Amino acid sequence: KGWVIYSDERQSKEPIYSIGQEIKEKGKAEGEAQIILNMFQKGLSLEQIADFVGKSIQEVQKVVEHK
Repeated sequence: KGWVIYSDERQSKEPIYSIGQEIKEKGKAEGEAQIILNMFQKGLSLEQIADFVGKSIQEVQKVVEHK
């Protein structure tokens, strides 16, 4: 479990920020980007990759261009 920062108002026990969650999301995004790059390097088209990973062609293209 990661660090949790609560708001100053302790009435709500809901965290306003979770470092652990942020790390998980970043890791997931980085892993997804690596999968996209691997698929592109194997010769799949942007359209095929977008279909497989559930992203738009533009999102896939951004990942490929920033490799």
